[in-house]
Amino acid sequence: MTVREFETKYSLHDSLVKNIRYDSKKKELHFLLDFCWWMQPGYDEDKPMPDLMELVFYNVPGYQGLQGAIDDLSILWFESGETNVTLALLDDLHDKLYPLTFFSDDIELRATD
Repeated sequence: MTVREFETKYSLHDSLVKNIRYDSKKKELHFLLDFCWWMQPGYDEDKPMPDLMELVFYNVPGYQGLQGAIDDLSILWFESGETNVTLALLDDLHDKLYPLTFFSDDIELRATD
């Protein structure tokens, strides 16, 4: 789905980032998330949901931000334009904000194996 469609369908606020990986050959940016299900429209607490989700941004021509294992940085906000994306990750422990900006036009949220 497009990034704009994703933004209208899901909320990333308070989801925790566990890992970030950029694949320059495939031009894919992968975020491993402890996804905040209770923030989603139509959430049903009686329905079991996967613990971890993978958020994949496609057609990312370059990425210079955080990568590797992340110690539970929470997503403070997510914004998108036509092809640009900004995620703000908050490190509560060290009171530090990490804004990540990159270009992408397609996104997928999927359960991890």
